[in-house]
Amino acid sequence: MIRTTSFSLLMLLAVLPVVTSAQPARPGRPGALPALGPATSDLDRANRLRDTDSRDNSAIATMELTYWTSGDLKSVFVKHNPQNLFVTLEVDGAQLKELAKNKKPKVQEAVAPGALIAKGRWSRPGKRWETYCGGNLRVGFQQVVFLPYGGEDGYFGCEIMPRLLPDKVFNSWKDSLAGEQLTGYNDCAGVHPRGSSEFWSCIENSEIPFPEEA
Repeated sequence: MIRTTSFSLLMLLAVLPVVTSAQPARPGRPGALPALGPATSDLDRANRLRDTDSRDNSAIATMELTYWTSGDLKSVFVKHNPQNLFVTLEVDGAQLKELAKNKKPKVQEAVAPGALIAKGRWSRPGKRWETYCGGNLRVGFQQVVFLPYGGEDGYFGCEIMPRLLPDKVFNSWKDSLAGEQLTGYNDCAGVHPRGSSEFWSCIENSEIPFPEEA
């Protein structure tokens, strides 16, 4: 019996390193993220992780915002889980009148930069929750994410954060640049993190049009 046990133990020790080293990284974990390339900043990585976390936690909806120095503010409302959700946005206390209610974009003109407040009211059978979150309206791409946690009641909350464009959209736009536009892009990318408000302000000041979102 002792010889049999010893032999089994030796076999287990011999096999164990092979099994351990063969285990693949679990998808969806930070260690399994693909290499992001030299143009990727810490802001990019943070946005990717936060976006993944939002999806994993079943975000209710996302209000996508694009803002230009001209004062044009485009909004697109994406419901991840269709629910009775009503959303308003205010800039310096003035409510936006042209605000998207679905994936069809809405554009409001002459919006001055300022304090951005998002308010949400979510109704379910026999229940209703309200939440709000704040930030600053900045040139470039932002998003308001509504989540079934957080907020004052601990169940319904929202966050305002930068919005990183998909690689396919961003790279297609970057590859289309040439001449002075490409030089301007390289100058902006050399001093500002991709996806930051400073980066997109620099792009606009270089007279480069924003990417067309898919």
